[in-house]
Order: sequence, then structure tokens, then C-alpha cells
Amino acid sequence: MMMLDSALAKKRLIGLVLMACLLSAFILFNRFPKLDTVREDLDIVTASTVECFQGFCIDREPDSTFLTRWWEFSISYLDLVSVGMVFAFLMAGLTEAFLFKTNKASRPPDRGLFKRTLKGLAVGPLMNLCSACIVPVSATFRRTGLGMEGAISMVQGSATLNIPSLIMIALVFTPLLGASRLITGVLAALLIGPAVALVIAKSKDEPFEEHEENLELVDNEPTTWGPVLIEALKDWVKSSAKFFVRLGPIMVLAGFASGLAIQWITPEVVTTYLGNDLLAVLIAATFGILINVPLLFEIPLVALLLLLGMGPAPAATILFAAAAGGPVTFWGLARLMPKRAILMFALSTWLIGVLGGVLILGFQAIAPDISAGLRIVDSGDSQQSSAAIKYAKHETAIQFTDVTLVAGLDHKHSPVREKFTNAENGLMAGGAVAEDFDGDGWVDLFVLTGDFSAALLYMNQKNGTFQDEAFERGAALATNNGMAAAAADYDNDGDIDIFVSNDFPPHDLLINQGGGNFLLNEVPLMQPSAFATSPSWGDVDNDGLLELVLGEWNPIQGPIMDAIEDGAIDADPEHPYWALWMYKNKGDGYLEPYQFRADSINVSRENFVFSPRFADFNGDFNLDLAVVSDFGRSKLYLGRGDGKFDNVTTWSGVGSDENGMGSAIGDFDNDGDLDWFISSIYDESEVKEGPWGGSGNRLFRNRGDASFDDATLLGVRDGNWGWGASFGDLDNDGDLDIYHVTGWANAEKISVADIKWNNQPARLFENLMDVEGEGRFAGVAATANASDKGQGRGVILFDFDNDGDLDVFVTNNHEFSIEDGTAIRSPAQAKLLRNDTPLPHHWIKVTVEAAAPMHRDGLGCKVYLRIGDITQMRELHASTNFATQEPGRIAHFGLGDSKVADEIRIECAGEIVGSKKDVVADQHVRFKIRLSN
Repeated sequence: MMMLDSALAKKRLIGLVLMACLLSAFILFNRFPKLDTVREDLDIVTASTVECFQGFCIDREPDSTFLTRWWEFSISYLDLVSVGMVFAFLMAGLTEAFLFKTNKASRPPDRGLFKRTLKGLAVGPLMNLCSACIVPVSATFRRTGLGMEGAISMVQGSATLNIPSLIMIALVFTPLLGASRLITGVLAALLIGPAVALVIAKSKDEPFEEHEENLELVDNEPTTWGPVLIEALKDWVKSSAKFFVRLGPIMVLAGFASGLAIQWITPEVVTTYLGNDLLAVLIAATFGILINVPLLFEIPLVALLLLLGMGPAPAATILFAAAAGGPVTFWGLARLMPKRAILMFALSTWLIGVLGGVLILGFQAIAPDISAGLRIVDSGDSQQSSAAIKYAKHETAIQFTDVTLVAGLDHKHSPVREKFTNAENGLMAGGAVAEDFDGDGWVDLFVLTGDFSAALLYMNQKNGTFQDEAFERGAALATNNGMAAAAADYDNDGDIDIFVSNDFPPHDLLINQGGGNFLLNEVPLMQPSAFATSPSWGDVDNDGLLELVLGEWNPIQGPIMDAIEDGAIDADPEHPYWALWMYKNKGDGYLEPYQFRADSINVSRENFVFSPRFADFNGDFNLDLAVVSDFGRSKLYLGRGDGKFDNVTTWSGVGSDENGMGSAIGDFDNDGDLDWFISSIYDESEVKEGPWGGSGNRLFRNRGDASFDDATLLGVRDGNWGWGASFGDLDNDGDLDIYHVTGWANAEKISVADIKWNNQPARLFENLMDVEGEGRFAGVAATANASDKGQGRGVILFDFDNDGDLDVFVTNNHEFSIEDGTAIRSPAQAKLLRNDTPLPHHWIKVTVEAAAPMHRDGLGCKVYLRIGDITQMRELHASTNFATQEPGRIAHFGLGDSKVADEIRIECAGEIVGSKKDVVADQHVRFKIRLSN
């Protein structure tokens, strides 16, 4: 017991016990719970509906001010860091009061610069404090023999090499980014301290610490436990208060300074200044050392920036620099070293951050296939299953560039709602169609403008630009508030005609006279009499002539339909077509409405139709009719081949979508049959706030006979308030991806419930299926630069520049904003996104010229392309996906790395009518086909 006779020995024993208790409580009650907080932040920043970090959201509330956002972020920051600050002050005070005796002479540093550095590195990771919070503790330990190099090594070890952060980084990021953080953290702990110590040794300036109490390891005279404990506790309070007074205010100021810096982050800033190059690395290093973040919270910050388009190299830089140092860190140590030493500290931190980014750039140049980004586990869909599937985040190679204005598409769509028969209808419009109207091999664009101004006919100039020639070519319709458009060769004369549905009749048919010059059909189409939506073309009776189907979204007729189905009133025989109109092609240029339902008596609820389209789901080569409708009314009709259809909705397993709007049809799993994607409304709160559901999109996987399995859990449910949707192989890897647009702001209301679907990004679901059809979809719109946030209505996937990959054209209805508490709707710019995906993948396009009795463009025929054991299938069509139509008569295939397709074959009416083998990639292949009978 002689060793505990002195006061210093008693203090040390008590201090070690208190330190162990304090550290254990801190880790148990703060650090472990903080892991959950970080995980919550990661879930938030990786959600497809919002990007936030510590209360800072990229998608900001429309009525929030800059000062409000700054204040909320700063308060959130201080709330997160406050416990760590208090712990640091208590730990530093405890060290001074209990472990080392106060004296005017410091203990000389231990021998060996490298030894002192290693000691600091050994202690630092145990503290689990951010670079700012560890400063008072490291400053105290410096005077116990660690020296300045050991103190700085402790700072780096605690901030960048603590075990929780390394584990979290390994779980969240790919191994390359995780390794960069480990390497930079070790380099910082080993090199920065000695570099600073060298500057101090060579400096003529003395550190400013005359007022500091120094610590000496000497023994005291024998004394009893009581007085020792009381004295030490008083000293602990005084020392902790000293650190709080000195460092507390600057930490608060740093929180607000960091909040101010964060507020300038926008998707545009990220994509412009934080790409994947050396300049981005330099900017990232500077940004990193200018902010202070709580321990671990550099992880969700970097995750957010990656999702907004930041490159892997600057991500590695910020992942280190934001943790390693900041204004508070440098200021806290400034009283212990000369200014040039502080400069060396900051510069060394900056340089090592730059080194981390440069290493990523170099590694990716050598091994471009090794990814560096997120691999965070993200929950799939929560609806319909209490056990959500877990998926790893996917780093996409798909990349788009906005070339709207460069390409000459300078028009805007105007939401002049008072000209519509219903206010909501005006907010749904956004029609366009892409086709080769003049037959020159380059796809053109026909676009509606939303009010009584003329429609536009953008002719492709074959150089990446378009020119409006609507007036010169007779296509400048002064539409009755045009809703949607569909194009096909309806008269089989070898050129593409255009049908336009208007909010109220007459509906317009522009007949192509050849070369892309149009005349308006003299016989107008008068049904529906109001609320017309999307049209589609298809040969439903196999006579080679195209019929037309047209939807109707009619809030007036809804109650009548409900009453008829409930038996309250009898059906009106004078109104046999209800909200879905089929026009028979008579062959003389005349389209006549007819009753297409085989059972025209027991008509189920069919109102509020958005997107009817044709496709052969059961492989009998008769076109079926897939009808996407609002308010749970979507239907599936199987075609008999004679123009009549049977309602098989219940039997088929579809119809569960609550608010179907957009419709995409394609063979996403390469099993030889057509699957069906429906965009709808997703609300993660699951609270019904109006006459709509919230369970989101639907993906129906065809069993081959037109019965379906719900495959929504493959990762496509969350589409916000979805509209137009389309399948297309956007990365030419051999499977179909999904793109759909979003957006809604209800009437003139401006409550949160009414505008939360505004300013939300479009969705790009990349197909990650394997050759067995197993896998899932990954939302990659943000990182692919394809997340347009307008009030999107229609989307067209087409190859406008003939380079072999699919580009994206988006129609936006309007721009919504709030000014002085008033909802403002302004004309909206369309978007043309050029596909610049940097993959060496190959492609083939296929078109056909068919002889009678088939339709001239072979609509309804199936094109199969085989490479090895994988066969892709496309059905040629002229159907809309909501308001807009792609050039569906052109079958586009991605071949991945294959330079040759083993076989291409064409099947029409159950017969193989064309076949070619060993087809070289990267070309447009044209077939002339005819039926043998």
C-alpha cells in the first residue's frame, strides 16, 4: 500500500477509475446510439424521394428561407456534437486534475519522435472523438510527454481511425473508398505530427502558452484520501470549465460556419465542381478542411454528395479531410504552437486529402472496372410485405447530358388551365411523339404546347439539332388544348401520320402526304366529347389496317359508372363506349367508333382512363389491350383477333395499382413474353390525404399466358407521383431499364400535403437481372444525371443522334413555385437528355417493311435477337405510355460486349417471316417480309 501513500498516486487511481467509467458511459450511451443516428441519416440521404444531411435537404421546402435552413442545420449540428464536446472537456479536465500534478515545469517529451507519434496513434482511436472535440484532451496529453507530434497523432487517430467509423465506412462504401480512408488516416497520424514538430523546432517564435498551467510527474507528500479527492474534484471542475470557456464558443461559431458552407451545396454545384478529376479533388480538399462535422457524420455527407453526382475521387478526399481537421481543430491547437505550425497542420491535412483523391484517380485509370462509391444496404419496398427485401446500392455507368437548348428545343409548355373543361385536365397535358416523319432515317419530334398556340414539328437536322418546321409542313395545329399524340402509318401509304387528342373535340388527324408534309383530315373525330387522354394505334382485327383506341378521364361520368355497376341505374344504350373509345379503320381514310367489348352489358368500372395501349401478352399474335386508369380501375382485355376483347383483369392478376397513370410494356427478364410496368403514386407515410392511394408503382411479370406475378418488390415501387413511363436498354447491356417522370402540385393549394410531390426527380430504374432472370432494379437517376425535377408528364426513349444508344425526351407541364404565399404556375421547358454512357457496348436496330395483309411497318410482329443462350424480344408497336409515344416500330437492342448477334428473326401471325444469322453489331438492319399464306 506504500505506492498509494502519496496524493498523486491516490489521484491517479481515482482518475483512472473515473476515466474508465466516463469512457464506458460515453461509448455505451452516445457512440453506440450514434451509429443508429448515422444509419438513419444514410437511409435519408439514399432515399429516392429526398436527399438530406443533418437537417439540410437538397429538395428544400418551397417556403423555407436561406436563414431558416442555415439555422436548422446549425442547431442540428450543435445538438449532435454537444455531448462529444462535454465529454472532451470533462476528459481533459480529469486528466489535468487527477492524472498529472499541476506545476510550472512541463515534463520533457519522451525520447524518440516516432515513438511519441505511435503513442498518440495508440491512444487516439480509443477516444472516439471528432477532430475538434479531441483537441482539449490531446493538448493535455501533450504536456505529459507525448509532445506536439503525439498530440496531433492522437487527434488524427481519434477522428479518422476510430473503430466505429472504419466499420461504418466498410459497410457503406466500396472497398476502394474504404481503403483510401484507412490509408489517408494512417498517413495523417504518422506524418502530420512530425511535420508540425519539425516546423516548431525550426521556428524562432515560441508557442504562446505562458498562461497555461504545465503538468509535472512528481510525487507528493503522504496524505489521506478525503482531502485528496475533494481537491481533485475542485480542480476537475475548474479545468473542465477552463476548456469550456476557451473552446465552447468557437465550437458554436464553427457549427454555424459549417452550416453556412453546407447551404451552398446544390445538385448543380456538385455536378459542376465535384466531378471526377483533379480540380474536383482540390476543391473537395479545401471544402473538407473548412468544415467541422461530428464524429462519423462525414459518412452520410459523402453518401449524399455521391448520390448528387460527385465523383469517387473527391469523395475519397472529403471522407478524410472533413474528419481530419477543421477551423475548430486548428484554432484549438493554435494556442500551443506558432502560426506557421498551424499552417503546416492545415496544409498537411489538405495535401493528404488531395493524395487520397489522386490515388483513386490513378487506380481507376489502371483498373476502370473497379467501382468506387456506395454499396450501402437500402431497404426495398415496404408495401405488401412486412419483410422488405434488402438491396445493395448500385453504382451505375449510365450517364446523360442535358442538350435541350443546344439541340434547338427552346419551346415551353404552358398550363393555361382556364381553357380546359376541367382544371385538373390542364395540369395533365404534355403530348409529344418521336418518329421519322420525312423518311430520311433520322427521328423527328412533334410536340404539343399546352394551350391554343401552335404545335411544333421539330425536324432532325442530322447534326444533333432540331428545327421547327410545323408551319411550313402543315402541322402547326392551333389545338384545343392538346393532351397527347400518337403516330403511325394509319393509311398504309408508307409514311407516318399523327393523331392528336384534345381536351375537347374535334380531335385531330394529320395525314402525311409524303416527305413529312401534312394535311388535316376533313372528317374530325368527335368522341370522347371531353376529357380525352392518351391514344394508341394497333391492328386488332388482323386486316393490316390500324385501329385507334382513345382514353377518357371524366370526373363527371364517374358517379354514373359507379351507379350502373352497383345496379342503382341501368346502362344507357346510347352511350356504349364509356371512357374507352375504339375506332375501327374502314380502309378509306375513315375511322368509326365501335363497341370493342365482347361483353358490352356487364361493363366494369372503366372510367378515368389515362393510358390504353396494345400488346400481345399471351403469344397468340392477337393484340390485347392493357388499360391503365386512375382510382384503381386499370384493366386487361384479351383480343380475339376479330376486333373484340374479353375482360380478364381478375383472372390475370393485375389491377392492384391504385392510381395508374403511365404504362410501359416490354420483356424486362428476357424470357420471351411481355411484362407490364404501371406508374402510380407513392407516399411513404401511407396516410391517405385525398382520393388516391400511396402504394406506388406496379411491375407485373408475365407467366407467358397473360397471367402475371407482382414483381414490384424488385425495386421499382417508389416513383413519387408517376406519369409517363418507358422500357428501354439505356446502357446497351442486353436488358430493358425503366424511365418514368414524376410531379404534381394540387390545384392552387400550397399546404405540405398538396405540394410534397412537386420538384421531385424523375426515376431511372436500371435493370440488374442476370441470365436466369433473377436480380432487381436499382434507382440511378441522380448519378446518371437523368433526374429531371420538372412537372413531368411524358417521356420518349429514342436515338435522336443515330449513335446507337437511347436518348431521353421529357415533356413538362409547367413549373410550380410559391411567391408571397401564392402558388405560381409558369411555362415549363422540355428536356432532351443525350445518352453519353461511357461503355463500349454494341447495338442493333431492326425495322421491317411488310407486305399485305400485314401492316406495312409490321406493327404487332415480334423481333427476336439471340446471342448465345440469351434471346431478347421486342414487339413492334405504335402505342403511347402516357401522352407521349416512342418510335415503337424501330426495335432497339443492346448487345453488351458482343460484336455479332448469332441470329435475328421476325415472327408475325405465328410465322417466322424473316431471319438472319451472324449479324454484325452497330448497324440498322432492315427486313422485307411477307406471310407465306
